[in-house]
Amino acid sequence: DSEKYTPAVINKTERRPVRIQIAIYVVYTSCEFLVGLWAFSLLTTKRGVDPKAAGLWISMYYGMLTFSRFCIGFIVDKTGNRLMIKMGLYVAMVGIICLALQFFFPGITRYTAMIGLIMIGAGFGPLYPCMTHETPKRFTKGTARLVIGYQTGAASLGGAVFPALVGYIGARTSLEILPFLLGLLITITLILTIKLDRCT
Repeated sequence: DSEKYTPAVINKTERRPVRIQIAIYVVYTSCEFLVGLWAFSLLTTKRGVDPKAAGLWISMYYGMLTFSRFCIGFIVDKTGNRLMIKMGLYVAMVGIICLALQFFFPGITRYTAMIGLIMIGAGFGPLYPCMTHETPKRFTKGTARLVIGYQTGAASLGGAVFPALVGYIGARTSLEILPFLLGLLITITLILTIKLDRCT
């Protein structure tokens, strides 16, 4: 006889960490989409970067994100998912600071933005796979099965809502809000991650 299927139920002690986990996916995934969708417009309309060069820089962002995600597979077993998540967030934050520098220092070279995009891509690389891989370690088997579904939906929600919101606000103010919003979202992600580590 096949094993009888029993629906998974999230117990009371896991409800708070489940909410935090879902919130992390909403907030972090939006950052990946924000860079991919709006960095080109920021570079070309506000930073004076040639469209061809801007397109190449965005390609570097995606290329480094992919390369970083590939390389993580060789070292994550030794470092652990949680350490890689925090390291990725710190590297991404440094990249965001580089992306914002030209706003404060207009005379600085535009290549700081390119360096920033590369670092953001490198930092983002390990985040999604490491967060997903850590889920079964944070929760019981039944809860983890539910959370994986919830976090996938949360990622889609974040990728849909935040880029549209930034486009709406940016059209009425300036796309220079992009690095500052990214910095805020990554900071929130780091705070939530620390809280999640403590309660799981």
